[in-house]
Amino acid sequence: MEEKDIKFNCNIRVSKDTNVSDVDMTSILSNGLENSIREVCRLDEEYRLIDLEIVEKSGKLLISLENTFKSRPVFVDGIPVSDRKGHGYGTQSIQFTVEKLNGNCQFSVIEDRFVLQIVL
Repeated sequence: MEEKDIKFNCNIRVSKDTNVSDVDMTSILSNGLENSIREVCRLDEEYRLIDLEIVEKSGKLLISLENTFKSRPVFVDGIPVSDRKGHGYGTQSIQFTVEKLNGNCQFSVIEDRFVLQIVL
């Protein structure tokens, strides 16, 4: 992100004893961040912004990942879809992992931000 001049804000407040495995957390974050980085790099440098927040509240792990975008995403059944061949698997992987953990995820657009919210 530094090399691509992306402003990255990160707020993480999680105990070491979270019940999400490293593998599952890596799957969620790597796919989400990869998608965010790819999208913000389509913007001029001054508009490149990614916000990540991971917090624990009431025994739940809350993950919020937001990024600016150039083109408003298209959603099918609540999932953003890509028109590029060979793309779009990251969001499916996130959804699969979250469902496997009996959690919920939601993809949306709020104003000028693409937003991924996860509750585990």
